[in-house]
Amino acid sequence: MNENLCPVCGYDLGVPAWKGLSPSDKICPSCGIQFGYADFAGGSIEKRKELYRFWREAWIASGKTFIPKTQWKAIISRALSNTTCPPPDAKDINTNN
Repeated sequence: MNENLCPVCGYDLGVPAWKGLSPSDKICPSCGIQFGYADFAGGSIEKRKELYRFWREAWIASGKTFIPKTQWKAIISRALSNTTCPPPDAKDINTNN
């Protein structure tokens, strides 16, 4: 497994998204997630994995376009508040901001 690949979209970041408990703080140029900020998930690795799943499904629903910071809060709160709720639909993602 290549540790340099974005855990959301598979983009080669050139560095690991996380190295142990330390995030890279990079923003993935493909899907828009920022490691150490958007995926902090209260420090929980399990919640982070769930957030990645939600983010990936939101990214796919948006046509695999970059998800701007203005949309992060909705994805993060849905992913962390209820892991059984479905990911957002394409209509929930506004990539024009």
